[in-house]
Amino acid sequence: MGLLERIRSSLFKTRTALSDGIAGLFRGGREMDAALLSELEALLYSADLGPLATELVGDLARRHKRGEIKGEADVRASLRASLLERLPADGAEYAFPARPTVIWWWA
Repeated sequence: MGLLERIRSSLFKTRTALSDGIAGLFRGGREMDAALLSELEALLYSADLGPLATELVGDLARRHKRGEIKGEADVRASLRASLLERLPADGAEYAFPARPTVIWWWA
């Protein structure tokens, strides 16, 4: 197995764990509340999103308070959109920050 395949396999495992984790948070029709958001933040940190996890969960909390986000499907869509917004436009080169950073892709 080549390097690219090992990386792809690792990213697939992380993506699967994150997706399963989000589904687990909402199991049984659980409502969004502070405890769920805290668990989601921990899950995002475990997926190597680092401090971005706090920013994403803060945005989710604000949007939930305004009634824009109600459940799992909304959370998934919002996370996807927020992460895609942070990627460069098609064909543009990504400018890596000077500080250590985790780059994450949710396809």
